Amino acid sequence: MKNKTFHKRKILVVFAGAFAMIFVLIGRLTYLMVFDAEYYQKKAEDLHERERDIKAARGEILDRNGKVLATNRTVCTISVIHSQIREAETVIDNLSELLEMNSSEVRKRVEKISSIERIKSNVDKKTGDKIRNLGMAGVKVDEDFKRFYPYDALASKVLGFTGADNQGIIGLEVKYDKYLKGVDGKILTTTDARGIELDGVAEDRKEPVAGNTLKISLDYNIQMYAQQMAEKVMEEKQAEKVGVVQNILFEVNIGAEESKSGFTPAEAAALAARMADFPHVALKGLMAIPPVSEFPGENCRYFAEMRNLFVDIRAKKYDNVSMECLSMGMSDDFTDAIAEGSTMVRIGTAIFGKRNYNV
Repeated sequence: MKNKTFHKRKILVVFAGAFAMIFVLIGRLTYLMVFDAEYYQKKAEDLHERERDIKAARGEILDRNGKVLATNRTVCTISVIHSQIREAETVIDNLSELLEMNSSEVRKRVEKISSIERIKSNVDKKTGDKIRNLGMAGVKVDEDFKRFYPYDALASKVLGFTGADNQGIIGLEVKYDKYLKGVDGKILTTTDARGIELDGVAEDRKEPVAGNTLKISLDYNIQMYAQQMAEKVMEEKQAEKVGVVQNILFEVNIGAEESKSGFTPAEAAALAARMADFPHVALKGLMAIPPVSEFPGENCRYFAEMRNLFVDIRAKKYDNVSMECLSMGMSDDFTDAIAEGSTMVRIGTAIFGKRNYNV
C-alpha cells in the first residue's frame, strides 16, 4: 500500500514538472513570436539578403566659364560569391587572363569562403564588359567611378586629387569632399540558406545620388597661359639640364591634432605614389611629432603607426621616393621612438636643458 502511494506521488511530481516545463516553453515561444517577432524577422532578412554598393558619381569641378577640370570615368569592380560559383577553374582561368593577374592570387580569392570577395577594382569598362558577357556564375561586375582630369596636371596643386576609393586626398578635392562625394546606392538580393541568389525574386535597389558640381573662380585659359609661360622660363633657365632636386620629408599629423599641420597617413601614402610627377623634388622620408603625453610609452602606438607607413611606402618603390629617414621622437620619448625604428630624433632639451624664453 505504501509503495502504491509512493509511486502515485512520484508520477504526480513528474507530471507536474513536465507540465511546468511545457508551460514555460509555451510562454517563451509566445514571447518570441509576439514581442520579439520584429527583431527575429530582421535577423532572418539579414541572413537571406546580400548587399552590394552602387558607387555614386563624384561631382565635377568646373572653371569660371563652365569648362570641366575634373570629372569621372566609368570603371568596374570585379567580385566573386563563393557559394554561387559552378565552374571554379573556368572562373580562375578567365579572370587571370582578362585581369592580367597571377592565377594563384585569383585562385586564393575565388576559393575563399566569404559572402563576397573582391578580385580587382578600377578595371577599365571594356574589360569589365568582357567579363560580364561571359556570364560566369558567381562573378559580379559592378560599375564604379575613377577620377579623371582632362588637362592632366593643370592646376593640380589647386584641384588636388582623390585616393583609390575616390575620396578627396588633397586640394579642393578634400576641402569640398562632403559636397563632391555624393551618396552611394545599394543593391539587395535575396538568397537561400546556401547563399545562392533565388531566381524570380526581384532585387531591391536604392539608386545612388551623384555629388554636387563645384564651380570655382579659376579660369582655364589664364591658368594654361600661366603654366606655358612658367615652362618657357624653366627652359630658358635650363632647370632641367642643371638637374636641381630638393630633398624633402613629409610631415605626418599622426595624432590628427587640429593645432598641428601635416598630412594624414592616407594623404601621405597617396601623395608618395605621385612623386614621379614632381621631378625636382625627392621624397626621402617621413617626420612626425605625436601628441604630448604625460605617461611613458603612451606614444608607442603612434611611433608604430609611423613605422608601418614608412615601411609600406618604401616597399612600393615609387619613382622619386627613397625612404631613408624616419624622423620622430623628442627628449621625453626618443628611446621609445628609436625602439620603433626612428632614424632621427630631436633632443635639444635633453642635451641643453629647457629653453629660457625670457632671454
